[in-house]
Amino acid sequence: MVLVPKGDRTHPGEYACSGRLNRRPVGVPPPCDKIDVEFSRSWEGTLLFIRPAAIEDVPLLRTMICELAGFEHELDSVSITEESLARDGFGSGPKFRALMADWDGEVAGYAVFFDFYSTWRGRQLFLEDLFVRPKFRGKGIGKGLLSYVANIACSESFSAMRWEVLSWNQHAIDLYRSLGAEFLEDWRLMLLPDDALQQLGKAL
Repeated sequence: MVLVPKGDRTHPGEYACSGRLNRRPVGVPPPCDKIDVEFSRSWEGTLLFIRPAAIEDVPLLRTMICELAGFEHELDSVSITEESLARDGFGSGPKFRALMADWDGEVAGYAVFFDFYSTWRGRQLFLEDLFVRPKFRGKGIGKGLLSYVANIACSESFSAMRWEVLSWNQHAIDLYRSLGAEFLEDWRLMLLPDDALQQLGKAL
């Protein structure tokens, strides 16, 4: 699930591109054709720094996953372990990528995303989690994380990004629409979990 705080807005910052620091609003990524993939696409400003997560971040990453689940009143549904996150995100053949947002030296939020394939449009990115901790909201961090992921999608020739949003999170919905995101009104998300998955898998 995705959470973007109320009042999220951009602040001045810098981005790293081809080894040079250039003044640019945090919420606005550099043009995709200007990115040299041999250099970091990290964002750096006076206070905000967005970076790829490392395996050393796994304990804190799981803590924030639980914080997001608590916000969504689904903490009891979290079964992921630090071992699973380390294996699936930072081992051989990683299944997801993660970003950490640092604000003035403190970890303020994170994003988790992975690629999937659309038979209509080709490669796309799915944004699984986007979270900003309460004390850091209203500083442009959520939009900065979104821009960073969009930047990756653009530079790696993905055709689109997808994510989910809670129906009652109107502030996030308004932000996403302002960025040009669209609801897939005629499509509904399906989930086959746990016992139902096992039963169907044994039906052959």
